[in-house]
Amino acid sequence: MTPGSCLCGSVRYEIDASGGDLGHCHCRMCQKFHGAPFGTYLEVARPAFRWVSGREWLSGYRSSTNVTRSFCSRCGTPLLFEKDGNDTLDVIAATLDEKPEARVTYEIWTSSRADWLHTGDSLQSHSTEPET
Repeated sequence: MTPGSCLCGSVRYEIDASGGDLGHCHCRMCQKFHGAPFGTYLEVARPAFRWVSGREWLSGYRSSTNVTRSFCSRCGTPLLFEKDGNDTLDVIAATLDEKPEARVTYEIWTSSRADWLHTGDSLQSHSTEPET
């Protein structure tokens, strides 16, 4: 079992398997939904996913005619991306309580990649919050 939860801990879920593909989406909707340059998703078979607690705090936003994005209505944490009729759903990887076994294997909507996104050796780096 792989557990996951929102920031405030009100909404909790479990995944029976380690999941499938792990990837980044750079589309503008994902950027807005996550408040970040991209969203990272873990594909999970629907039967392998279950809500453990806090389903009453779950809200959904219909971002497209066939897509619902779910989030915790208490703390705002994005949790799921679901396409109607799919046998899988996409869990927001950052909400997993343990590191996923999968590694990122794809990126989509790179045409919308934030041009200010840069990571690497040339940046000042701190393992924790720096002292002021």
